[in-house]
Amino acid sequence: MTRPPAYLRYALFALLAAGAGSAVACSTTRYEAPRPAQVTVVAPNQWAPPAQLGDIGSVAASSGQFATLLRAVNAAGLSTTLSGAGPLTVFAPTDAAFARLPFGTLDRLLQPENQAALRQVVLYHVLNGRMDSVGLMGKMMASPTLEGLNINIDGRNGVMINNARVLQPDIEASNGLIHSIDTVLIPSNMITLR
Repeated sequence: MTRPPAYLRYALFALLAAGAGSAVACSTTRYEAPRPAQVTVVAPNQWAPPAQLGDIGSVAASSGQFATLLRAVNAAGLSTTLSGAGPLTVFAPTDAAFARLPFGTLDRLLQPENQAALRQVVLYHVLNGRMDSVGLMGKMMASPTLEGLNINIDGRNGVMINNARVLQPDIEASNGLIHSIDTVLIPSNMITLR
């Protein structure tokens, strides 16, 4: 037999100590459920960025989990893309996702002679427009990336982007959103590495 929680034991003891055998007065009050907060729906073309947030690049840098992605963005010459007006949606592989690439792949991608392939990989993670997790849940769709190819989005059981799982959705930035993912997306038409 399990013992009742401590708060119930103390409450029972207090009732008994206050007057064993005497009637306890009870009052009934009507319970009113809290009212839900008002939600304002903003059309996608009327989205206004939060003023106090940095751009996608600075938000990614301050998070501490996208250092490798930012190295790749800089090596690909795309840092102005992530700091532009937007809105953009970035499916950002974490440092752990880059660590799971086959041995030597990241080092080869970061070499200057492979900049074109690196640009393809980085741009394959970026969508034009702001796509929050609410717009992804329960849906299957293909969406064009800045690289030119579509990514497949499956929001029926969590959110999957091709073969990558979204780990942390909706990281706000002044020029869009970041969704952290657990796998680096490789475009099917990637230029062969040297």
